[in-house]
Amino acid sequence: MKKIILLIITIQFYSPTMAQSDSDFSVNFNHVALSVKNLDESAEFYMNTLNLKEITNKTKKASRRWFSLGEGKELHLISDYDGEVIVTKAVHMALTTSNFD
Repeated sequence: MKKIILLIITIQFYSPTMAQSDSDFSVNFNHVALSVKNLDESAEFYMNTLNLKEITNKTKKASRRWFSLGEGKELHLISDYDGEVIVTKAVHMALTTSNFD
């Protein structure tokens, strides 16, 4: 669980746009995929701690679960690998939360 918490610090929901002289070109954030050791434990964290809503996993693979980050952005949890998941601070996702009291 410590590795997951280290992995999730803050995410900026953004839609960077780059303009070219002859035509417009835009790039938008769509989703982030994370490899996890325990799919159900990780999904529980995102649902119960961060209150993310689980959405339809369009791959239909049981080793994946998808969550909405809002504004059409998604988090995909994946656990269909053999071996150890190695997490360093260089590979991370960042979330910012707000309190709407």
